[in-house]
Amino acid sequence: MKMSVALDEWPLHEPFVIAGSTMTSITTVTVTLEDDRARGWGEALGVDYLGERGESVRDETEAGRAAIEALVDPGTQFDELD
Repeated sequence: MKMSVALDEWPLHEPFVIAGSTMTSITTVTVTLEDDRARGWGEALGVDYLGERGESVRDETEAGRAAIEALVDPGTQFDELD
């Protein structure tokens, strides 16, 4: 299994304003998993009130790269990685 991780910043059409915070863009992390039979992907954002950012989500994902890429059976449950 091969994993790729991309960090993308997307400008918002209009600023998003909440309790003392204004966002003019969002940063997403896109993970693609593929082997010789299939390819799949997912996208995530950090949770602002937990102090997460796109960069921290990417770093945590990268920290699990070896375990994720070692998956042989696509049916393996990801909770088995804990």
